[in-house]
Parts: sequence; C-alpha cells; structure tokens
Amino acid sequence: MSRSGSNLSKPGQLLATLLGDARLNLPFVALTAASAAIASLGLLENSTAVIIGAMIIAPLLMPIQGISFGVLHGDGRLTYRAVATLAAGSALALLISYLLGLVFGYGALGSEATARTYPTLLDLGIAVCAGAIGGFAKIRRDLSASVAGTAIAVALMPPLCVVGLEMSRMHAQLAGGALLLFMTNVLGITVACMAAYLIGGYADFRHVRMRLLGAAAIVLLLLVPLGANLLRLIEQAQIEHAILASLTGTVTFSQVSLVNLKVNWLASPPEVTIVVRSGHAITPTQIALVVAFVKGKMRKDFRLIVDVGRFDEVTSSGAAGATDAADAAAAPSQP
Repeated sequence: MSRSGSNLSKPGQLLATLLGDARLNLPFVALTAASAAIASLGLLENSTAVIIGAMIIAPLLMPIQGISFGVLHGDGRLTYRAVATLAAGSALALLISYLLGLVFGYGALGSEATARTYPTLLDLGIAVCAGAIGGFAKIRRDLSASVAGTAIAVALMPPLCVVGLEMSRMHAQLAGGALLLFMTNVLGITVACMAAYLIGGYADFRHVRMRLLGAAAIVLLLLVPLGANLLRLIEQAQIEHAILASLTGTVTFSQVSLVNLKVNWLASPPEVTIVVRSGHAITPTQIALVVAFVKGKMRKDFRLIVDVGRFDEVTSSGAAGATDAADAAAAPSQP
C-alpha cells in the first residue's frame, strides 16, 4: 500500500509518535493506576459500565503498538522502551488490583471476572481484529476516532486486574486463566499491528519476513490451550443440553428446573455439578438415570453431583401443602 495519501503518517513521524507513546512518564503511570483501580472496583462490583470506562482510559495499548513497530524494524531502542513501559504498567496494575482484592476480599467475584478466566480462540480472534484496527488507526489520521472503540474491544486492563484479584484470594488456577487471556490479547495485538504497518507500507516484507513469521509462530503456540478451552466449552454446552433434555423430557423430573451447571475438567473422570430446584426429593436412582442418559448422548464418562434446592408453591392463603394440613387438623373428627 502506498503512503502517498495525505491521511497516512510519514515513517519518521510515526516512529517519533511511537517513541513518545512508549515513554514511562507520569501521565502513563497516572492513567494506568486510575484504569487499574476503576477496573478492579468494577470487577468487584460486577459492573459492566464501570469496566468499560476503565478500558477507555487504559494506556497499555500504546507501548504494545511500539513493540510491534520496533520488532518489525529491528529497532532495539523502541522495543526495549516499549517492553519496559508495558512491564512496569502491568506490574502496577497487578499491585493495585491485588491490594484492592485484599481490602475488599469478601464474597466471590461475579460473572464479569469469571468470564475472563477461561479464554478461547474467540478471544484471540477479537485481539487480532482489534489490534489490526488499532494499527491502522495509528498510521491513518482519519481513523483516530476509532481508538476508544479499539481500547474497549481489546480489553487489556480487566483480565490483568482479574489476575491480581484472584491472586489475593489464592485462586491460582483462575489467576492463570486470566493471565493467559492477557497474554493472548498482547500477542494478538502485536502481530496484528505488525501486519497493519506492513500493509500500510512502513516495511518491506522481504526484509521483515522472518521477524513477522517468528511473532506469528509465538501466537500459534496459543492455539493449543485456547483451542482446548473452546472444545471444553462446546462439550460443556452439549452436556448441559443433554441434562436439560433428561430433566424436561421425563415425567420423573417434571418439577425439576436447572439453575446452574459447572464442570471440573481436572477431576478424573470430569465432575459435573448441577444446581436444581425441585418440588420433591431426588433419589440416587434418579441421578443414575440422568447419568446413563447423558452418557448415551455424549459417549463420555463423568461423575454427576446434584445440589437440590427444595421449593414449595405459596399463595396468598399459604403454602399448598401447609394449607391442606391445616384444613385437615381443623375439621371436626368423625365419630
């Protein structure tokens, strides 16, 4: 692509901009600290709007764009400065989220946090697409308005804060999942920005081919854990569908409704824990029937744990069962 258009930045201007963006200075530290605090509090409050606000002001995207350009051109000064700034910003965000997690350590984290502990290939696709837009927005002045949307799409700060919050709760596995999502976003954005700079005419593919392929190879390594997570999500959805079919398709479970389902894939065989609401007691024999039904559908061994919550139908005159008993007690005895 030619850079002759008036909307494209000149190479020298772009390099100067990226060097400035990669500088570890007071504005970067202030924005990072504020973004980390807002994101952490939003995650603790389980507020989507607050978390989005933290994404908009998070400055972590700027050094990543510098890393992309520096690696692509073999510019050691830019690469080192950008990596150091990204590392310092990430460490600051981890520290702030960890401390806030210690202060507000009561209760479990909500869905906004747990959703960021299980990354899949879909997250990598989002990072690549958003990174490409971010790269083009950097080289084209007429796309600068899309920077805020790009920051929201890549969502760098929330998973990093989830790492700190889960570490404060000693949840190593969940913290590791959130860290994998953060690394997925960083690497996906880096490679996508490199491609954007290449397409924009800021590098010759013949000269940077090995660097670009090397970065892409690192991203490909993520396909293994991310692909495994995606397959597990699909399998979990299939298990949930089969269990729902067994609960709704028989008279035995006509008064049973599924509230929640989770799978522990680390157990052998995997443990499926379901929370149900029922108007009657559930026996081990009935659970065995559900297991047999789902095994027949899935052709996979697993252990089913059912957490039953009893409920009674209540009207303005009282519970149905209680009303019947009261009427019987109040009726005159027959001689």
